[in-house]
Amino acid sequence: SITRGELICIGKKSEQKYIFSNHDDTTEIEVRDLNALKASKSHYLYDPLFIIEDEDFLAQPKWKDIKEMYEEAISNDIDEIINRPLGEFVRIIYKLNDGYKNALAREVATRIHADEFDSLKKIKAVDDICGTDLMCLIS
Repeated sequence: SITRGELICIGKKSEQKYIFSNHDDTTEIEVRDLNALKASKSHYLYDPLFIIEDEDFLAQPKWKDIKEMYEEAISNDIDEIINRPLGEFVRIIYKLNDGYKNALAREVATRIHADEFDSLKKIKAVDDICGTDLMCLIS
């Protein structure tokens, strides 16, 4: 899961409940449920809320778009984005899909709470682009 906090996904085919307890948690999902998520263009896959780690599975031609999306996201690692100069930081955020924008905003919020993020301009940029209000976390 790349989602902070608990994430629950109900399989459209199996009706099984898949639970990710927090960010970085893993769980196995049946192929038929992944296929159903893809067929319905589910935000679980396309925002994404979790990442499929099975490289052989992603090598199938049917999953090419998801694999390409992951490759682009990996090149835009959140820590790397946060450490970029302001101009690059803003340009990159505009290009991120909603799932990665949310993950970035959550990471910035976590760092603000831990007193590890002090760039007011970057916080304002995240608020403007992601529709958040992280400035309210500044004390």
